[in-house]
Amino acid sequence: MGGYFHDHQVPGAQYIDGHDSRDAPLRNISHSAETSHAHTPEHPAHAEPEIPRTNADYPNPTAPSASANTTQPQEGAAMPNALLIFALIVQILAIIFLFATVGLIASASETVIASDFFNFGAEEKLSYSYFTPIRYTLGVAVLGSLYCVYAIISLILRLIGIALSCKKALLWISYIGDQVILILAVTGGTAAASSLVSTKDSSNTCVTFTSLCSRLAIATGTLFISSFFLVFTLVISSVCVCNRRI
Repeated sequence: MGGYFHDHQVPGAQYIDGHDSRDAPLRNISHSAETSHAHTPEHPAHAEPEIPRTNADYPNPTAPSASANTTQPQEGAAMPNALLIFALIVQILAIIFLFATVGLIASASETVIASDFFNFGAEEKLSYSYFTPIRYTLGVAVLGSLYCVYAIISLILRLIGIALSCKKALLWISYIGDQVILILAVTGGTAAASSLVSTKDSSNTCVTFTSLCSRLAIATGTLFISSFFLVFTLVISSVCVCNRRI
């Protein structure tokens, strides 16, 4: 055998320690087989159990939540509700002073005993109806009180959301009504004040009937105060009409 291999040597081949270089490819193949076997994955039956992964291990793409979408409309609705609440408070204050005006004028009456020579000892009675402008003022105060009752009911319905179907109609009625009532209140107070001043300057009526004139003067003041509150309601109504929101 030895003679055979030596007799059939491949030209150009190198021989080290009696080994034929033709054995080198076999050794390389054996080494590569061992290496590939070392990196071959184990059979699933012999593999170590892995920890199961849940959906929490995989980040989901961020999507806008429903609460984030509803935050802006809720914030936008907060302002109209605040305006309606403020308007309701102002209307309540206005109607309180209008009721005071009606009560003061309707009960304004005074009886005095005449002290002049011809009517000595006679009783003289004077009421608000003696003053024509005061009667107009009383009518304005009554009308304003009725309108404020309607305005308060309208604001409550709009706040709790019952009058959604007729919200636009209520909005325009309030806008026009606030203007009319404010004008009437200002003119009524002005008429009453001018009547009292002219009566005081031209005659001795307010000198004789001091309590009556004082009561009418207080009623005139309460009407002007209610007009001041009605200015705020008109401003709020104008804002609501411009925004067309509430």
